[in-house]
Amino acid sequence: VLFATTAVALVGYYLYPLAPPRLMESKDFVDTVLVHHTWGSMASGDLKHMSNQYAAMPSMHIGWSTWCGLTIFFLAKAPWARVLGLLYPAVTLVVIV
Repeated sequence: VLFATTAVALVGYYLYPLAPPRLMESKDFVDTVLVHHTWGSMASGDLKHMSNQYAAMPSMHIGWSTWCGLTIFFLAKAPWARVLGLLYPAVTLVVIV
């Protein structure tokens, strides 16, 4: 399943390429990475010269975390682990956004 979702994502990246919103040249858009000097961001400091700013847009993190979360939900026996499995993709989505 992980291989299939990645393959679908690669086809999507090829057929419908997108750029991250932070690369828009708009006065109405505030790039929080640049404004707040986000630590560890691939779009700030020296890393912006060494990283591909267009890579993986949109991110497959949500696809992979959904796969992991559902797997944990269906395989875990402990109820708390099942709940954490369902929360994992939701938390990942919050972090991405």
